[in-house]
Amino acid sequence: MPVGGKDGRKEDFRLVLDVVDARMVKALAHPIRVAALALLEEEILSPKDVADKLGVTLPLASYHVRQLAHFGLIELVRTSPRRGTVQHYYRATVQPRISDATWADIPTTVKRRLVEATLRHANTAMAAAAEEGGFDRSDAHASRTCFRLDDQGWTQLSNLLSTTLERVERIQAEATARVAGSADGDGRRATVLLMLFEGPEAPNRFLAP
Repeated sequence: MPVGGKDGRKEDFRLVLDVVDARMVKALAHPIRVAALALLEEEILSPKDVADKLGVTLPLASYHVRQLAHFGLIELVRTSPRRGTVQHYYRATVQPRISDATWADIPTTVKRRLVEATLRHANTAMAAAAEEGGFDRSDAHASRTCFRLDDQGWTQLSNLLSTTLERVERIQAEATARVAGSADGDGRRATVLLMLFEGPEAPNRFLAP
């Protein structure tokens, strides 16, 4: 059951959506849409707000917001008159998660665009968090482990991360309910990244002069 938060916002609105439509994957494979969706997971915003935060033009932001709405990833919350126009305010309704079967079927070019867009946003978020002290907590975690796997080991590790993600989502839902019932209703913003990928064979090549 949705829990009302500040400004009447549903604090547990971000249901996980297993994406099985390749068209939706293609719709997400753009850096502006990835970034806009992340913003709308945190705040209720208009396309003008999104444009200002991302440093893009209003027509461009409006187009990408409409695409997110078309696929049901965000919803219209309210409208408000402003300087002779009507501002539309949106929020994210789900957290898209691409199923393994869908990922296997989409073209490699789309996979690479989506990964690039996601990593670009993640890198920006991590850099900002580091600058603001987001890794200062004694129980914050950041690690990188490289090793070689056979096919069995790869499958085992992939399954482990899938199970971990499910547990992360349960913890998130439980924490959301506690935060909504607390006196301040804020809590701490947390970000969790899970990755498993091949290579590169020359992992330190980016350090070369």
